[in-house]
Amino acid sequence: MTTIDSPTGTSPALLSLALLPEFSVFRASGADAASFLHGQLTQDIEHLGPTDARLAGYCSPKGRLLATVLAWRDSAPAGDGEPASGNGDILLLARADAAEALTRRLAMFILRAKAKISLAQQVVYGASIPAGHEAIAEAAAGGSLPHQPWHKAHLPSGTWIALPPADGLVQWFFLPTSTELPAGAHAGRPEDWQRAHLAAGIPWIGGVTADLFVPQNVNFDCIGGINFRKGCYPGQEVVARSHYRGTLKRRMGFGTLPDAPELIADPGADVFAPERPQEPAGRIVASAPGVVLLEAPLDTLAAGKLRYGAVDGPVIAVGSLPYPLEKPEN
Repeated sequence: MTTIDSPTGTSPALLSLALLPEFSVFRASGADAASFLHGQLTQDIEHLGPTDARLAGYCSPKGRLLATVLAWRDSAPAGDGEPASGNGDILLLARADAAEALTRRLAMFILRAKAKISLAQQVVYGASIPAGHEAIAEAAAGGSLPHQPWHKAHLPSGTWIALPPADGLVQWFFLPTSTELPAGAHAGRPEDWQRAHLAAGIPWIGGVTADLFVPQNVNFDCIGGINFRKGCYPGQEVVARSHYRGTLKRRMGFGTLPDAPELIADPGADVFAPERPQEPAGRIVASAPGVVLLEAPLDTLAAGKLRYGAVDGPVIAVGSLPYPLEKPEN
């Protein structure tokens, strides 16, 4: 892709759009689509509003995450006989290496429900712009963009989903309706977008990290990915017990690799603590060049320094996340 100049033509635009092939989109359609997903995921899907986008987890019966997804109602213009905007299909964004297996597994449990699960042919971009320049992003997008995290807007240019800001950047997922980038945007580097997204502390589970973590161990309760008031779903008893009865001893932290700024750590790989060198202290949850999300005991994260891959591996300097790690009230 090539850089598209700003409308003045004198300098590159501030709005960056990074192609993210690591994400895929799939669709749940049919009269029972929302109720079916509501009974499968950790989130309230039945009451998704027309501007909502909600994080959700899909768990094994043992309460471990098989995948994390972002769900919203398809508010694209409806065809003849289709439901009105905001009441149609449910779209879900997931890791590309999880989407196909996830659609197959969900389809196994549809049974008599009037629902169909299918992969969508949709590219995904990570949009970002320095905080304070949102008006430039809206000019490129062609309308008012959502600013509150986990809200979405459908514009002629495509669907825009607001994400938590980090590293001085405002970020969105952008699902375009055209193969051309909007005028006033330029092609960004995926690794730059990924670094900022990891700094926001958002885990994407799937592929090699499937079935490794209970939701709370990757802070899914802290970022609104679990609705503890909804009905049953696979693994719900384990997840609820951890919330209401248990003391959480493991969480997810953000770290940098100061001695290896270009290293991309392997998701699922072990991390080690100097005080307990005989066994791994935790695992890598996600990574981008020089940065990681990692799961480990709270006291180990508080110590501030771990090693990647081996006791003498590259240093991981544990930093802070933009949200508290205490259990939410509900």
